[in-house]
This record gives sequence, C-alpha cells and structure tokens, in this order.
Amino acid sequence: MQHAKKIEVVLSGVALAVTLSAPAVSYAASACTTGVGSSVVGNTASFVKDTFTPKCSAGVNVNYTQSSSAISVNAAHPSGMHTFGGTSEGGGVIQCESSSVTNPTPLTPAAATNGCA
Repeated sequence: MQHAKKIEVVLSGVALAVTLSAPAVSYAASACTTGVGSSVVGNTASFVKDTFTPKCSAGVNVNYTQSSSAISVNAAHPSGMHTFGGTSEGGGVIQCESSSVTNPTPLTPAAATNGCA
C-alpha cells in the first residue's frame, strides 16, 4: 500500500512539471492614448477574458502587458511628474521614478508581473 502512495506522488509531480513548463502567452498594447480608450482584447489565452474599452481621464496615456496569468499597467499624464505602474500580482499602483521627469510618457511593461519595468 505504501508503494502505491509513492507512485501517486511521483505522478503528481510529473503532471505539475508539465503544467508549469507550458509556454506563456504575452500581449502588450495601449489602453488609453491622450484620454481616448482603446479596445482591450480579451480571450481564453490571456489574463483579460472579455474585451472592453476603458474610460480614460483627459490626456492620460496607459500601456499594458498581459500573459495568461497576470497583467501589468503603466500610466502617465503629459503634465504630470511621474509614471505609475501596477500589476495583478498582488501589488498596488506605485510611482516608477525616484525623481520628477518632464513630460512623462508611459512605458510598455516588459513583463506582465512588473508595471514599472
């Protein structure tokens, strides 16, 4: 009986390894350009499941990157002093620069897990 339990654990570990090694889907785009919302396309392979168009404050620019399991955003207003980033990975929105910048422009996050990089 103990041998059967050991086999189950080994098989479970193999299944987990196969699941974790599946390729990640990554998609980057703009959600707001100078205050005008752009369609954020959702599908079963991305973090966003349903397509929507965000309502954006006047002048705000927002870029995002998503994978199948996370999304990150970066936003700025041209008359502001910083860009701000956030992620679905349990984090709030944070200021991305340590000092003021002139005419901040949002970056497109390089990964769905970091809104400031």
